[in-house]
Amino acid sequence: MNGPVFLAAPVGPAPAATGSGAPWSLLCDRDGTVIENRSDYVRAPAHIRFLPGAIRALLRATEAGVPIVLVTNQSPIGRGLLSLRDVVNLHRLATDALFDEGVRIAGTYLCPHAPADRCGCRKPEPGMVRAAMDHFGFDRSRTALVGDSVDDVLAARRAGVRGVMVRTGRGARHAPQLAALPEAAGTPVVADLAAAVERLCQLHPTAGGPRATAEADRAHATDQTDATSALRPETRGADWLFSIRSGGR
Repeated sequence: MNGPVFLAAPVGPAPAATGSGAPWSLLCDRDGTVIENRSDYVRAPAHIRFLPGAIRALLRATEAGVPIVLVTNQSPIGRGLLSLRDVVNLHRLATDALFDEGVRIAGTYLCPHAPADRCGCRKPEPGMVRAAMDHFGFDRSRTALVGDSVDDVLAARRAGVRGVMVRTGRGARHAPQLAALPEAAGTPVVADLAAAVERLCQLHPTAGGPRATAEADRAHATDQTDATSALRPETRGADWLFSIRSGGR
């Protein structure tokens, strides 16, 4: 497996997800940005815990017509700790919960390689970002990658898109390192995903803006609970959510 793995969305992406009509496009890291980062990796359903405000932030982006693509390093596959199917099934639980709250993920790119593989898709390399840009036709000038690590920011810069760092996950620890990197000069560092989406919505305003709906209130309530309570025990079948293929560069 030379490139990243592409995981298709469960249904068609949000209305403006091709990039031509979207106000802007969001590439989003997963662990440490949307769900809690773990030093021993996300290896079981109980490990999937959404960060406060993350679901509501992604719902706001969805309601604003912003296509969302997750880009995530998943080295447990390359390290032999989990199989690709294991990681896909865990990821499906997280995106299934997001779908139930009204969030529309256009797709996911994941890098299955270990650092020693020296692939071109593992962040900080830009392979996953470039693959997403090519696949969805996103405009680089209106695309941002939000993540919690220096590697996320460097991947964004090397692909020619805007980078935003959050202080959740590894972000608070990585922020001083980021400030010392000339390649990352000028990168904003914000509190969390909600602050990042707010900043980007202000940079790329839409005519109507996101709608304040009952779904947003429900998402906010879900954010405050253990993610496992939001995950239903039943599944929709392996073919319902993901089609897996090698993609990108």
